[in-house]
Amino acid sequence: MSVLPQEIQVWYVLPALRRELAAALIERHGLTQKKAAGLLGVSEGAVSQYQSAKRGAGVDLGNELGNEIELSCKRISDDGTQAMAELMRLSELESVKRIVCKLHIQQDASVNAGCDICFR
Repeated sequence: MSVLPQEIQVWYVLPALRRELAAALIERHGLTQKKAAGLLGVSEGAVSQYQSAKRGAGVDLGNELGNEIELSCKRISDDGTQAMAELMRLSELESVKRIVCKLHIQQDASVNAGCDICFR
């Protein structure tokens, strides 16, 4: 069965990005779980699952996104920027697109390693 890259992004990458944002907002920006949930537009239960690695744990975003996650957290917590805008910005980063491609190739046997659809 064919899987679209957007499905990979929704199923795997978006939860991983939210996991990282929630962790940074709580651990480095001192927000409560409730406040982080409100800013991210998710339930407190979802944030709890991100923290306990029950949700969004299947994807390693790597270290190169650390600065971008921190920038997003600063914008979300300090400047009132909506989390949706930051999640969209993060999703468009080339490093995130590479993660989507890697997962897509792993999940969908019909996609070959030379696929470049996401980068056209």
